[in-house]
Amino acid sequence: MTLLEVMIASAAASIILTAVVTTYLAVTKVTAGGIAQLAVQSKARKGLDDIINDVRRSERAVIYSTYPAVGSTNADAGAYMIFQLSTNTLMTGEQQFHHYYIGNLKNLGNGITNGTLFFFDCAGETNLTTKSVDREIIRGVTNPDRVFDWVSGVVNINMRVADENDVDGKQIIYLRSAIAFRNGD
Repeated sequence: MTLLEVMIASAAASIILTAVVTTYLAVTKVTAGGIAQLAVQSKARKGLDDIINDVRRSERAVIYSTYPAVGSTNADAGAYMIFQLSTNTLMTGEQQFHHYYIGNLKNLGNGITNGTLFFFDCAGETNLTTKSVDREIIRGVTNPDRVFDWVSGVVNINMRVADENDVDGKQIIYLRSAIAFRNGD
């Protein structure tokens, strides 16, 4: 082999190796993004299932498009919903209420807002002496207003959820559900 042949073979091997490494890195990035989106989607669907179960057990709901959540520590709360459970689920002799609200709002830039859907329960709609601790249900809600709507006894839920580390908003999933009350209105 001459020096020229060795140099041509080395250049060809370098180009092929660069293509292989670039392809590997691109596939790894796409796979990691897919896994992150799958995790977000799984957690969001679990949270939506919890809300759906509450609606099905409830008698009525009070829904606000934007409202500072009663008894919450989040002054920047967005959408807010209260469910009154049926009379067979009593706590301390009072009617049981479940509260859901969007809080911990952050502006991520590029017009994207990120918040968390929280839950707490209490005996009585506004009696918070027996209030439970606020519990995270879904992180990464990007539409803090108009998440909940109630039309003719049907609760409509429309949520956009993104990975909280996704600041460009490219990996948003949409959760929509319409649930009718079984025990009331």
